Amino acid sequence: MRNVGFNGESAPVIGVGSLDVPVTYDDGDGAVIYSAVAGFLPSSVAMSADLSVDNAEAEMLIPAYDLGPIIESEINAGKYDGAAYVMYKVNYKDLTAGRHEIVMSGTIGQNRVVGGLSCFAELRTITQKLRQSVC
Repeated sequence: MRNVGFNGESAPVIGVGSLDVPVTYDDGDGAVIYSAVAGFLPSSVAMSADLSVDNAEAEMLIPAYDLGPIIESEINAGKYDGAAYVMYKVNYKDLTAGRHEIVMSGTIGQNRVVGGLSCFAELRTITQKLRQSVC
């Protein structure tokens, strides 16, 4: 999963992966190191063909002593709420640029920390914006 911004602010790109080793991958917008320290475990992804909101939840480890790309104090401060993300499926044995499948993309909803060890993030697709009232 690639996080591409925080609440409209310019921010570094953070990559988290579901492997036990870091992976560097270039999706065409520049190489990103997908960290194995934080880890990433997506829940089942709920998608539909109509305009209902597709969603999922991601579980990430919060490394002790704030060593990883995701820091508990930033989660609690809401820094990642509303950040854009893209979830890729890649063959980690052939990381040729552009060889990926986009599983889902959108914005991160609320994040919650459990026991100081895990972070659960709501993953919402772009249809979430279509369901919100403007006025």
